Amino acid sequence: MKTAASVFDLLNDGRDELLLYLEPEGNEFRLPPGKAVQVRLFGDKHPIEMKHSADASGRRTVSFWPASGGFELFFEGKSVWEQI
Repeated sequence: MKTAASVFDLLNDGRDELLLYLEPEGNEFRLPPGKAVQVRLFGDKHPIEMKHSADASGRRTVSFWPASGGFELFFEGKSVWEQI
């Protein structure tokens, strides 16, 4: 198991789902209201790039770009990659 350089929780405190885009593949994970994903970052030379945006209708998204740094996401104790 890899040791993370940094760990934090990303909490969706909104009323609607928060759409997570996992780039570059463009996979989507819908984070329910009131729930969090744990973000584990690896490496210290290339920080991960995370982008928060909203479309014209106000739908919020967070994009994760792994080419800028290694990361893993966990939801309720399981890898997000296993849940999409």
